[in-house]
Amino acid sequence: MQTIAHRTRRPTWHSHPASPEQVNSIARNRGRKILDSGLTDLLAAWDYAVEQGTPSKGEASTILDALFAAPWLPRTPVVDHAGSTVKLEARQVYRAADGRVIRIQQSRETGSLYGKLLDQETGAWDYLPGVQGHLAGARLLTLDEAIAISAAIGQCVRCSRTLTAAESIERGIGPICAQAFS
Repeated sequence: MQTIAHRTRRPTWHSHPASPEQVNSIARNRGRKILDSGLTDLLAAWDYAVEQGTPSKGEASTILDALFAAPWLPRTPVVDHAGSTVKLEARQVYRAADGRVIRIQQSRETGSLYGKLLDQETGAWDYLPGVQGHLAGARLLTLDEAIAISAAIGQCVRCSRTLTAAESIERGIGPICAQAFS
């Protein structure tokens, strides 16, 4: 079995072009892994192959094998408004470092967590793939922020329900969701 160091030379792989999925997977994962010198050299050879024309399936497979074997970069923890680290849970709402509002949801079928991104102009929530990567430097919304956003979009920022009770409309958030922000 070859090691990464053996693969730094550009071997003569078969000539079938790399698939778009392979190319995208390499682009997606190279920024998420800890790169040692061997993997750095391997990625330099990949970049050279890309510059010269279409890289081969064999080259892409070798790069992907090395990337998948490399350790992940540590994730930046998500913090609440007090600066404490938080564990992701369904129905938490965050303000990303760039100002976007992201809500965590739980799949009914699998129970997996995923993210939704708020379009603040329309009030629509759009699916956000790879939510963990978008939460670097994010923090939980405060109750005041949740009330302001809910009022602006005409629905609860946490559960997406339209506020119907007079007290909830006046406050800008329902009593159950308000408790979640305190």
